Amino acid sequence: MGKKPIIIFDTDMDTDCDDAGALLMLVKAHLSGQIELKGVVADSLCEYAAPFCKEILDYYSLDIPVGEIYGHIFNDGRFNAYLEHQKECTAVAYNRIITKANNLFCNSTELYSNILKNAPDKSITVLCVGMLSAVSAAIKVDPWLFDKKVERVVVMGNPYKRNDFNFAMDAKAAKEFFELCPCPVAVSYTGSDIITGNLLNSTCPQDHPVRRAYQIWSGGKGRSSWDLIAALYAMNPTLSVFKVTGNCCIEYDSKEKIALIKDGTRDSIIGLNCTNATMENMLNALLGERLKLDKKRTPKGVLKFLNQCSNQRY
Repeated sequence: MGKKPIIIFDTDMDTDCDDAGALLMLVKAHLSGQIELKGVVADSLCEYAAPFCKEILDYYSLDIPVGEIYGHIFNDGRFNAYLEHQKECTAVAYNRIITKANNLFCNSTELYSNILKNAPDKSITVLCVGMLSAVSAAIKVDPWLFDKKVERVVVMGNPYKRNDFNFAMDAKAAKEFFELCPCPVAVSYTGSDIITGNLLNSTCPQDHPVRRAYQIWSGGKGRSSWDLIAALYAMNPTLSVFKVTGNCCIEYDSKEKIALIKDGTRDSIIGLNCTNATMENMLNALLGERLKLDKKRTPKGVLKFLNQCSNQRY
């Protein structure tokens, strides 16, 4: 890996627990000096999303700013499906159970602007693992700033699937994002059959917010790793475990709620170049598990990266 990635993490941190796992990975990599986590955006119409992000940061005594769209974005009907899904997830809504609502958080557009204005040119990686509401709003306000300051945007979503959750829950924003984004976009879609977080009960204290999130959401059985894989790519896109398909340009049909993959140069699609078991071991290691990795089957570059991120011997 070359220069240290500077990351803004944009997450819905609400209806699934893999967002919490991804933030824990980023925090641990930040603390080990492998990345700089510059800000966190709660991209959710839930007053508990931003407080839970801050709960994780506070657990590690990190003074990293958090912004939100809650209270700052108008629901003109486009979020109705998301709000219905939110109701369905009430019983496992870890953010509501663990945290209290408060008004400490700024508009996500302001947070994006403040971070980018003070960043070196082409230094920022924006990592979006939820809806594209916040990032599209920020691009519309300051497209020149994104073009100048952002190296890439990593998006978790499935461009091969109609009604993909992250794209369809704010289809208007997805359409605007893919139309307006001035910098390279990498879309990561894998992770469904890669289960992680199931070992947090044995490695984290009982009061750890991410352990509690997985316990509430899945009974501690773990969860698919879509967001964690996107986070890993944002942390180190050169790892040999990734298969990158480039030379495309993605458009989004907000009426049909489907991505259109066309010829172009801006975008790439991120798949895997390793087994599910290898990726599970890597992600669990980055969550803090002490695992015995098979050195003969794990590329040296991957072992080195894991060692650097966790300061552990494998």
